[in-house]
Amino acid sequence: AVTLWAVGSGIMAKLFTVPALMWYPVAAAVAMLVTGFILYRRYGSLKQLWPDDTIARWLLIGSGATVLINNGLFFTALQISSVPVAQLTHYLAPLFLAVIFAPLMLGERPTRREVALTMIGLLGLIIVLWPDLSQARLNLGAVLGAISAVFFAIGTVINRKLSRHGISGLAQAVYHNIIPILGMLPFFVWYGSHGIRFVSADWIGAVYMGLVALGIGFSLY
Repeated sequence: AVTLWAVGSGIMAKLFTVPALMWYPVAAAVAMLVTGFILYRRYGSLKQLWPDDTIARWLLIGSGATVLINNGLFFTALQISSVPVAQLTHYLAPLFLAVIFAPLMLGERPTRREVALTMIGLLGLIIVLWPDLSQARLNLGAVLGAISAVFFAIGTVINRKLSRHGISGLAQAVYHNIIPILGMLPFFVWYGSHGIRFVSADWIGAVYMGLVALGIGFSLY
């Protein structure tokens, strides 16, 4: 799953000629079909997509909403800055998760060793980004990547809660695509109304991202 995601986000995302908020809902639509098919084949029904547990329903919607914001910001950061800046700031998520959201939302307090390792990782991130911090274009990418990391961390906590409610990762993966489609559809329409059009490479890239990174990748994750 990590390899599929890395190839998609590190290579394919830079090749699009249209904004991330335009191609992503197309990719998510493909991925929704892929994850829904895998869910049905695995469990013989799609009942998990609308559980009887009301809390689980809202958690599913919340989980999808975090992916909408997280990936919308992350892929935008990839397009306006360098891959290392977007990727590394995006992966501030473990820091936010260990120090803030896991204790607050799950009641899990990190050990001293976990805090120390997280801080070492943060130091490494600062060292890598230091040469780029003077460039405004890369600064914006870093800010978007860092904000995406916050929602990445929140989404991880919500997914843990969903697992406790008996909702499979496959059902979560379907919502990780449905909600971004709904949230980004207005951007797709707006860009299209302003003359921005897909070229062949964009369609191919969107289908690839949907099948591989968001479809199979989310299902494996």
